[in-house]
Amino acid sequence: MGETSPDRVLGRIKHLLSSRDITLNLLINIMHKTLAIKKLLKEPRGTDALRRALSDKAVCNIFYQVSSRTHVSSSVAAAKLLGAYVFEIVGSKIDGEYQLAYSSLYEKGASLLDELALTYGSYFDLLNIRAPRVGMVEEVARKLDDIGYNVSVINAGTGEKGEGEHPTQAVDDVYTFFGGFEIDIARDWQKLPDYSIAFINDGRARVVRSNALLMGKLLRMELKFISHPDLEPPRDLLDELERDGVKFSIHHELQPASAAYVLRVPEDWIGKEKTEEIRKSGMHFSLTRFVADKFGYQGVMHPFPRSEKGNELPSYEAVGDESLDTDLYRAWYKKQILNGPPVRAAVMLTLLDPTLDILTLKQQTLDASFTGQCGHCGRLYSSVAGWGALKVERYRRLPLLPLCRWCLEEKK
Repeated sequence: MGETSPDRVLGRIKHLLSSRDITLNLLINIMHKTLAIKKLLKEPRGTDALRRALSDKAVCNIFYQVSSRTHVSSSVAAAKLLGAYVFEIVGSKIDGEYQLAYSSLYEKGASLLDELALTYGSYFDLLNIRAPRVGMVEEVARKLDDIGYNVSVINAGTGEKGEGEHPTQAVDDVYTFFGGFEIDIARDWQKLPDYSIAFINDGRARVVRSNALLMGKLLRMELKFISHPDLEPPRDLLDELERDGVKFSIHHELQPASAAYVLRVPEDWIGKEKTEEIRKSGMHFSLTRFVADKFGYQGVMHPFPRSEKGNELPSYEAVGDESLDTDLYRAWYKKQILNGPPVRAAVMLTLLDPTLDILTLKQQTLDASFTGQCGHCGRLYSSVAGWGALKVERYRRLPLLPLCRWCLEEKK
C-alpha cells in the first residue's frame, strides 16, 4: 500500500481502505473497467459472460451499520454481475453500540481480529466491511496480511461522525461526475482543475472526506464547502488539503460551482435539537431547479438517503416540477444509484483479478459452450450460438454429432 509500490503505479492494489490508496493510474483502470462492464451488459448474453469473472470467488459483506445503497449495490456487483458467492453478515445497534448480533463477536465475546480476519479470512476472497469505528477495517487488512492470507478488504464506510471514509462511494461519484461532463479521464484529466464542486449542508460526512481526497488531492478540482459552522469539514481534513495545495473555500451561503453535492443534515449524528437549530438558522440549504439555475450547477449529486423532512433535495411528490427529480440532465443522484453496481464490480475485479480483460469474457463463454462437432466437416456446435463456421480437425475431444446444417444442405 506504499506510495512507491510497483503494483500501485501499474493500477493494481490489494485492499481499498481509503481514497488515499487511489492513484491516477488506478482510477483510470477502474473507470475503464466500469465502462467495459457496462458495455458487456448491453450485449446479447453479456450478463452470462460477465458472471464468469468471479465465479470461483467468495465475498463476505460485513455491515455493522444499516445501509441500503452500498450494501445492496455491493451484493449485486459481486453476485449478479460477477457471479461470486456472497454471504451477508448484518449488524444493528444494541445498547447504544453497533454489534454483529448473530455472530460469535456478540454472542460469545470473540476477538475482533480472530473473527473477521482469522475466521472469515479462511473462507472468503474479499471482505467488504462497513464499521462504526475508524481504523477497524485497516486492522483487519493488516492482520490478514500478517498471517499471509491472500484476502482483499474494502472499506464500505467507516466512522459515525465525520471522521471516517467511504472510498467506493467516492469512486462512484467521480465516475458519475465524469459521465455528466463527458470527461474521458485518460484524455482529459489535465482539464479537471477547471471544474469545481460544492459540498452542501454537511462537510463532516465520511463521503465528503473521501471525495475531497479524490477530487481535490488527486484530481486537483476546486472544492467549496457550504454549511452551518457546526458542520464544516474537520480541521485535520482541511490541514491535509492545505498541505497539498488543494484549492478550497468554506462558506455559509450557496456558491456557484460546476456541480453540487448536497447532503442531509445528519440528525442521527447530531441529534434532533441541533438539527432543528440548523434548519432555522438559514444555513440549511435546499436544492431545486431554481437554485441549480441560479448557481449554475450543471449536475446535482446526493449520496442518499435523502430526507423529506430536511428538504435538502425535495422530491417531485413534495414540490412538483420544481424538483430536480424530473430534470433528465441534472439529476445525477439517480445516475449515482445506477452506477453503484458496475463501479463496485470494477473495484472488486481490480482487487481480485486485475489482469482480467473483461471484453474477452464473451469469447471465453462461447469457447466453454462448445458441446459437439460435426462428424463430417469438423464445424463446432455451441449450446449458446448453435452451429458456427469454425472448422477444426478435432477440438477438445468433443463428441461427434450428426451432420451440421451445411453438410445436410450439401447432401440434398
